[in-house]
Amino acid sequence: MFKPKKLIALGCAIAVVPALAETDAEAEAEEDEGRYVETVVVTGERGEVNVLDRPMTVTGFSQGTIERLGLQNADDLEVLVPGLQVGNRSQGGGKNEDDHFYMRGIGSERTVNFFSDTSVAVYVDGVWTDQTYGTDGLFDVERVEVARGPQGTTGGRAAMSGAINYHTRKPTDEFDLRVGSEFTDQFTQLWQIAFGGPIMDSGFSYRLAASMLRGDGEVENVASGPDAAMPDRNIMAPSLRWKNDRWDVVARYSRQTDTGTPRASLPLGARNTTDEFVLNSDGTPLCVTNEETGEEECQRNPYFGANVAPAVANCSNINADGTRDEFNIICDPDDLQWKVAFNAPIAMDSSAENASIDAVFALSDTLELNYRFGWRDVINNTTNDGDQLPREGGGVCPFNHPKVLSGRLVAGQRSRYCAMDGGGNGTFADQRINYIFQSEQTSHELTVRSNMPGKFNFTAGVTTLAGEEPYFYKNWDFGSNWDDWLFEDNSAACEAAIESLYGVGGSLSGGVSWLLRDLYTNADAMARAGTPANLYACPGSPEIVGYSHTGVEMFTANPSGHQGSFFGSSDYSSAGAYFNGEYVLNDAWTVFAGVRRDLDKKDHTQDSFATTFAREAEDLATNCVVDGASHSCENGIAFVQISVRDSSIERYAGKADSEWSATTWNIGAQFRPRADLMYYARISTGYRPGGFLGYSTGGAPWEFEAEELTNYEAGVKGLFLDNRVQLSATYFFQDFSSHWIYASRLKDEAELALDPNSGPLTGEVTAIDGTTIQGWELEGAWRLHDRFTIRGFYNYLDTNIGDYPALYPFPVPGEAGSWQVIPWTDAEGNARSSWIFGSLTPREYGGNSLPNQPKHKYSLTFAWEAPIRSDWGTLELLTIVNYRGKKHVEMLNLGAYDVDPYTRWDLRANWHSADSAWSVAAYVQNALDQAALHLWSPREGTGAPWGTLVEPRRMGLQVTWQFQ
Repeated sequence: MFKPKKLIALGCAIAVVPALAETDAEAEAEEDEGRYVETVVVTGERGEVNVLDRPMTVTGFSQGTIERLGLQNADDLEVLVPGLQVGNRSQGGGKNEDDHFYMRGIGSERTVNFFSDTSVAVYVDGVWTDQTYGTDGLFDVERVEVARGPQGTTGGRAAMSGAINYHTRKPTDEFDLRVGSEFTDQFTQLWQIAFGGPIMDSGFSYRLAASMLRGDGEVENVASGPDAAMPDRNIMAPSLRWKNDRWDVVARYSRQTDTGTPRASLPLGARNTTDEFVLNSDGTPLCVTNEETGEEECQRNPYFGANVAPAVANCSNINADGTRDEFNIICDPDDLQWKVAFNAPIAMDSSAENASIDAVFALSDTLELNYRFGWRDVINNTTNDGDQLPREGGGVCPFNHPKVLSGRLVAGQRSRYCAMDGGGNGTFADQRINYIFQSEQTSHELTVRSNMPGKFNFTAGVTTLAGEEPYFYKNWDFGSNWDDWLFEDNSAACEAAIESLYGVGGSLSGGVSWLLRDLYTNADAMARAGTPANLYACPGSPEIVGYSHTGVEMFTANPSGHQGSFFGSSDYSSAGAYFNGEYVLNDAWTVFAGVRRDLDKKDHTQDSFATTFAREAEDLATNCVVDGASHSCENGIAFVQISVRDSSIERYAGKADSEWSATTWNIGAQFRPRADLMYYARISTGYRPGGFLGYSTGGAPWEFEAEELTNYEAGVKGLFLDNRVQLSATYFFQDFSSHWIYASRLKDEAELALDPNSGPLTGEVTAIDGTTIQGWELEGAWRLHDRFTIRGFYNYLDTNIGDYPALYPFPVPGEAGSWQVIPWTDAEGNARSSWIFGSLTPREYGGNSLPNQPKHKYSLTFAWEAPIRSDWGTLELLTIVNYRGKKHVEMLNLGAYDVDPYTRWDLRANWHSADSAWSVAAYVQNALDQAALHLWSPREGTGAPWGTLVEPRRMGLQVTWQFQ
């Protein structure tokens, strides 16, 4: 519940906005110099306006403020913006998805559903993207704006919870040159240059910005692999501008490449290194019965015999034998270390390209036409150590090794399957994981804006967006249940045997099997592909090699331990039309309203999973062919089993060409009792299109509903105490008519009747009503003295999930958990069963809080201008303190899974020479060196949880020289 005393106490201690800064508009700066504590320019309904004149909660950062506060990436932005949280940045577990941003309680959870839309719109020079990669380079950025609440009636794409806008510097008709460098104790070196000016008297001007970042890894690797988060980044951004009395056209291209190492996830808790099998909560081995063989199979513990992970080696809740307190899953943040023990050659080869054209034509003195084109192409390619252990091949097999006991290996034999950090006991999985995610988007937008001297003005426009997002995952598993023949080229033997084993609708253990090539030639295969049917192929066969949307071969002729692959791809398009108008009633009152209509289409073009497996030699009446000669297949032959759920398959046609549409609107009024004080209130609606259920869930209907909410907001902005206090205060309440819940439940009879083959559970994304969000935001600045200013914010957030009885998908600490079987009958009357981990008793989510949302968050910036001689220049000393409260990571709000509070303290000194040509900044970031999580997901494993941390303590020196 909301506690007014806490709000009042913190509100009195804080006067807000972490970054209210100078503007490049000279005329406005002269007018406001003595009026505002600082001037912030943001984009309004009619162009650029002061932030205090826009009736909406928005935080702005000018180029000067970005440099003064040292903003460089999303972590820095999170620290200085109320209501904004960075999402999951998993680099080693689960689906490795970029969970984007959360705003005022609303996020994406793309670790659950690959291709769901984001709630926060991100723009680079008006070009929308749903990826955060490629937006962290804040060099040569003119300003950044973070608007909160539903967006879209004045342009861009509909955004449910807010928008982040990056505006880069445009070419001008005056030459300027800026050169900068930065050096840190992490031994990073950052070099930057930006320059531009007129091209003779042609009306053209140009600008070129370039940046290069090199350095050591942020996360130390104590094993044989390279350090993680090792930067090797290049950015190049040329732009060209043409301007005359009626035209203003800017064309810009940028390219960012990263070939260092990824910011790998760190282990967050203890690993059970003493038990050979994964255990249930009651201490019994985690076992299930194989439906094909009838034998009980127990899940082996991949960490059996391993050392303690270095990231958690000092954690107080982890014992020497690797056991932990089950009610405290995550290590205390004060004990976590930025260390890993990887043997894999982790790497990244990622790029982000952005091209835009922004053309403004003056139709008249009061009307302008704006055409905006955008193209953005992102490739995020990372390779990580999947098991996060330094295990290498070549260990000596002991007499009690499982493969020795089974007769596959001999005691004393050297084999990679017996290596366990040199210990040689137990099984292991030395794993490599490669993710390749692509996102290509093209957009067009045409807008008409008025700036009439009368009482009425408007903005109207249309926008289109089309894109494609292919996703590819593959892993290599060196060990565990794999044998040496998986490392041999036995594709010829596979081709000789596959027809008789799996060809043309053959029966396989009660299911139906087909060859992958039948998918393109056999009508029955087209109709029945996927569950319960499977597709089979040989490694290296043409139909496999060309199957990926990403252009990456799925399996080669020599699998080299390549165990599994996932392929996903979604095509989408969006079209919108919007109108927003404002009417001035009198000197004090203005009313405004806007409406938007959106149509979104999606096609899930690829949704497939493939696994390498083998048939034993005794099952096969054939020989292996290696290097043209026939040999006896002593162990077996490798095959590839594929499950396909693409929209091109008849059975899954429901994943093709689905549509969602909505009309959103806003209405409000502002009241100005005096020029420097504004009260406002607005009601707005938000919409996010639905999507398709992911790979893990079967059944029609395949798509899930859109999200929709109504946002009520009231606020005040103004100057107080003889213009020494600049304050903005907002209260908001959001009521969802449809909100996404990432959890399954048991279907009712009507739902089962829609598709009897889909199983007894709903999808992993369900839209419910009844969820509410409310909160307060205070931000501003207080000039206590001519040399001393306090800036900052405080936000309180209270979220409440609507009633929903879910089957909780994770283990519950302190409760015995086991695999449960749910019997059901398919359309042909066959008895089927589904497995879930945990209890079949639903758990109520209603009344709980949303994930990744601290109730309390504040930031304070203290700035003091030191009294030095004027010919020595100016010296400003700053300190920034940010506090983020506890966060839940799942909707049952279990305390054992929570992310602890985090305090970040930064110190900074900025010196500028008397002629403003030179500037030097010295800083200490995260001076307390406190480790803290962005987020983590129990979906990615609670036995050995992992997640990404904020940046460690860093000391740096920045030097800049500019000529104007």
